[in-house]
Amino acid sequence: MKKENNPKEQTTIRLTVRIPDELEKQVRDEAERRGLSINQMMIQMVTRYLKDHQD
Repeated sequence: MKKENNPKEQTTIRLTVRIPDELEKQVRDEAERRGLSINQMMIQMVTRYLKDHQD
C-alpha cells in the first residue's frame, strides 16, 4: 500500500556544520539558558537570521 503525501508533514534532514569550539560553547550555553536542545537553538537562530535578512 502506497503512503499518500501529506502536505502538513514536515521532513527533516541531518546537517553537519563545523564551527569553532568557542562558538559551539556559546550556542550550547545559550540553549541551556533557554531550556532548549542545541538542535532547537540552531533552528531558531537560522530561522531568525533568514527572516531578518530577506530582501
